Amino acid sequence: MKILVFLPYKNFKDETLSGILLFFDKWKIKYELSSYRKECTGYHGAIKKITVGTAEAKPADYDGLMLVDGKGIDELQLYEYRPLLD
Repeated sequence: MKILVFLPYKNFKDETLSGILLFFDKWKIKYELSSYRKECTGYHGAIKKITVGTAEAKPADYDGLMLVDGKGIDELQLYEYRPLLD
């Protein structure tokens, strides 16, 4: 199983991402971090480098997509961004 974890490039919830990655590592679930920028900054200052650009990610390579919540989702209106949803 492999999951694509999408981060808004600003103001994602650091604690949500930490919990998700802890769970994935514990259960040996493969994942890649994705966004529209090479580096993302969390609401509390965590900085994460992405491993695959969203435009380069191929849906057939993943079993699921997970969006990390936070103010960045609303600020960037990612729930309406058609290229991400497609």
